[in-house]
Amino acid sequence: MSDPKEVNYFGYKHVWPPSPTHYDKGLGWLEQRFAALQPGQVRGEYSVGYLIDPQSPQLIYEHNPDVKIIIALRNPIDALYSFYFEVMKQYVVPESFADFLNEYPDFIGYGFYPEHVRRYQERFAKEQLHFIFFDDIRRDPAGVLSDMFTFVGVDSDYEPPSLTKRVNERREPKHLWLRDAIGGTRDLCARTSPYMDCRRCCGKWGSKRR
Repeated sequence: MSDPKEVNYFGYKHVWPPSPTHYDKGLGWLEQRFAALQPGQVRGEYSVGYLIDPQSPQLIYEHNPDVKIIIALRNPIDALYSFYFEVMKQYVVPESFADFLNEYPDFIGYGFYPEHVRRYQERFAKEQLHFIFFDDIRRDPAGVLSDMFTFVGVDSDYEPPSLTKRVNERREPKHLWLRDAIGGTRDLCARTSPYMDCRRCCGKWGSKRR
């Protein structure tokens, strides 16, 4: 996988406004995200924004028309709610979900799956698209992973040690003032130094499970 796993290269519209996309930085920048991979390894990255950006399918196709694409879908209401808590960890946002949607109404469009998926179906052959569903991941993570590995052409019997480990659990910052300070620094960094990976200097801080 790339480093970081969410590259946000093939597009101009990110799922969250303060997070920049990187297409204008060129292929050299993209190659550096895979610098740690060995020759012959399959390359992959994971960027949520590609699903909702109308330009992403075409940009991906122009880069590699034979690419294999995995689209992960979840109940759209649950997905919006979960992403709200992820955003709240790092940025100053309204403290209620309803107020957040009122302030950012375009965010609701993230859940318009038929519209987003259709763009990929119009650009790529059905053999290049693989769909996974959140409920299936919870029910049978090993089976979902095996199917994914078969799809991309790697060892389908491999099971990583982290297969059953829960990640990205819903959390809230321990110190809201620290979140606000770091979030403001990250925003300023992104505006003034577009080629800097702000996560290197403004990483995550301590949080607690809810």
